[in-house]
Amino acid sequence: MHLLEERRDGRYRFHDLVRLHARERGQVEESPEQCRAAVRRVADHYLATTTAAELLISPSHRNLARDYSQPPWCPLEFTEESAALGWLDRERDQLAAVLRDAAGRGEHSLVWQLADAMWPLFLRLRPLGLHLEAHELGLRAARLAGDRAGEQRMLTSGGQGLRSAGRPADSAHWYRQALDLAIADGDPRAESQARTGLGHAHRQLGELDSARAEFEEAMRLRTAIGYRRGVGLLRIALGEVAVDAADEAEAVRQLEAAIEDLTAVSDPYEVCRAQAIMGRAYIRAGRYDLACAALETAREGFVAAGAPPWQARTVEWLGELALTQGDLVLARERFTAAHEAYRRLAAPDVARLARRLAAIDPDPAEPNGGEAEEE
Repeated sequence: MHLLEERRDGRYRFHDLVRLHARERGQVEESPEQCRAAVRRVADHYLATTTAAELLISPSHRNLARDYSQPPWCPLEFTEESAALGWLDRERDQLAAVLRDAAGRGEHSLVWQLADAMWPLFLRLRPLGLHLEAHELGLRAARLAGDRAGEQRMLTSGGQGLRSAGRPADSAHWYRQALDLAIADGDPRAESQARTGLGHAHRQLGELDSARAEFEEAMRLRTAIGYRRGVGLLRIALGEVAVDAADEAEAVRQLEAAIEDLTAVSDPYEVCRAQAIMGRAYIRAGRYDLACAALETAREGFVAAGAPPWQARTVEWLGELALTQGDLVLARERFTAAHEAYRRLAAPDVARLARRLAAIDPDPAEPNGGEAEEE
């Protein structure tokens, strides 16, 4: 009684004073080696379970080495993607605590490997602060461990986090370092990954010709090694560049080919991304019925995949469609929904959506403009 406190989801913790007492007794009664081994067993459990979730959610994410101090005892097993993603979401604070503790104790391999295993969490749920922190710690750890594969992975995955956080110049810097490593190692797959990231950074900076050149070179490399999924992802990227350049025909051509490639390798999440971007291309071309169908199909797919960031983006583009068609009420409704979703995700898109809402005329149903929206 009163030694443990019940938390959410059937979890328990020590009362703070009991925790301090238990820690003190452990330090007195156990050797430093036993204490470190106990902590490492917990860390290995999290590394093994996170890796199991990664393998199920992102099977195409090349599985790198995992250095356990001993074989993990009873790691969780997942049979459904939603269960694995739900576990990552619930455990994100614990994963962050393990990561920081391991960094403080100099467990360099554990740090970068755990950051790597957490990739589906960063990709699907976008906790940007944790994404950046994990890869800063992971990059330093991989370099201290002298692990070039780990360093390469931290640079490319961390570069994507910087881009998602609205820092394309920093992202490009990380990807250039990854590119130098890949060329030095003679690794065409790693080179294509670095060039793909560099292309995305150039696109975000508005440098469309440079972005297109990097994507095309990456596609040449991936075609040569027979990496069809990677080719499909690059077709999505080239489709985005074509949308930015107002070349709707080229965008549709690339995105249709991307959907074919990604369907063939059973990657429904990326198929949905291609459909969403296709919807935006149709908006730009004035093909509104096709745009609505593509965006709604993509939105439903992102709901099924448990991908709130892309759900929000697709709803924003549906708002863009309504605005283009002159339906200000529906546009406001969709932009407001996207704004709320971005705010829940602490995404950098919040300010941009607030500006889009402010630019729309007041609701015509409210002669005096109604009440100001709460920011």
